[in-house]
Amino acid sequence: MQPTDAWIDHLHTWYRYGGGPSHLIQTRFGVDASMFFRLVKSELESSTPPGLSTATVDRMHAVCRKRLWLHDR
Repeated sequence: MQPTDAWIDHLHTWYRYGGGPSHLIQTRFGVDASMFFRLVKSELESSTPPGLSTATVDRMHAVCRKRLWLHDR
């Protein structure tokens, strides 16, 4: 499974608020939040999405790391 542009758009909309509610991610994308953040984190590490600054991508990446850390606690 690969994250789509919609996944990146979702995180871009919600990263300022911690990435968005888990139930919304499950409903919109059909995966649990942990899988969503794991896949988006991997995508952000492999390439910078067009139209996003490096600083924004870094903040989005930090949200992914935090959500994964919170899940694994």
